[in-house]
Amino acid sequence: MWRAHRSDPLGYGTDHHVLDYRHTDAGRDSYTTQGWDPERGPELMSDPAVVAGGALDYQAALDGTYPPQGTGAYALTPEVTVPYDPAVAEREGAMIPRRPLHEPHGSAADWGASGRWADATWTVEMRRALRTDHPGDTTRLRPGGVYDWAPAVHAGAGQRWHWVGSPHRLGLGTEPTSPAERYADRATITATRVPDAGRVDWNAVPEHTRTLVFPGVTAWRDLVTDHSRAAAVRELDVTIWELHDVDP
Repeated sequence: MWRAHRSDPLGYGTDHHVLDYRHTDAGRDSYTTQGWDPERGPELMSDPAVVAGGALDYQAALDGTYPPQGTGAYALTPEVTVPYDPAVAEREGAMIPRRPLHEPHGSAADWGASGRWADATWTVEMRRALRTDHPGDTTRLRPGGVYDWAPAVHAGAGQRWHWVGSPHRLGLGTEPTSPAERYADRATITATRVPDAGRVDWNAVPEHTRTLVFPGVTAWRDLVTDHSRAAAVRELDVTIWELHDVDP
């Protein structure tokens, strides 16, 4: 899992798996949670030399005048994090990240990743070793093997847009051919070995476009009974997009 503000600034993905809950792999993730006290405030803030006033401004963010994505202004990385100073950052509308970042280790550090923000689009490269030292958490891969793969994009702040794709069969240097190895011809993806993984010409790599769907995250019973707009839902006076108050 790649996260723009919880893992990308350190060059990692966050290694999770979903069963009864979203579990993390063994070791230490790239982020933690800082404490917050109603009287003393948070533990940490951004270095004022990097972020003016040690914190972003809530109203500016609402107005769309926040720093560009990918600049690092959103992340409490070790080199730009300092102890919280109320004389600097205690003011109305100050926004300080809840999740300070630190170097991950163990199985949680199996995935490396890097993202680039340009033209309102993230371009993300993810990488991992075929065989890791943590087979209980990270599947060991081999050239010629065929594996399940499915894309997903989780976006939005608060609304939690969970866009997911159908599962595909990914072949490492081989094309899935038998019915047991693929679900449909259009679901076949073949990975190609390159001489240097650090110097890939992505313009020369074939593109694969995958359709994502928003399956919904709330039970219908809750929508028509407990939700704050239950009456509008029952009368079909509101769409799912309006309900989330976001234009996808």
